[in-house]
Amino acid sequence: MMNKPTREIAESLIYEMVDGNPIYYHGYRDVLKGRKDVEAILGSTYLQSLMVANLVVQLEKRFTQRVCRPYQ
Repeated sequence: MMNKPTREIAESLIYEMVDGNPIYYHGYRDVLKGRKDVEAILGSTYLQSLMVANLVVQLEKRFTQRVCRPYQ
């Protein structure tokens, strides 16, 4: 029986480890084949995180105003 050659996969492509086995980001094969950059498959970029943070602040302001002034 021939063993398949194992390829060392970068830790940046691992989403999490479960029972010692890696779970890779969706699209990690495209990174290995050179079709995409690592940044292209990761969850969110710095700009996206700023946008989400801004949205949360705006929603919190609106929610707080409505709780404090329910009739306006």
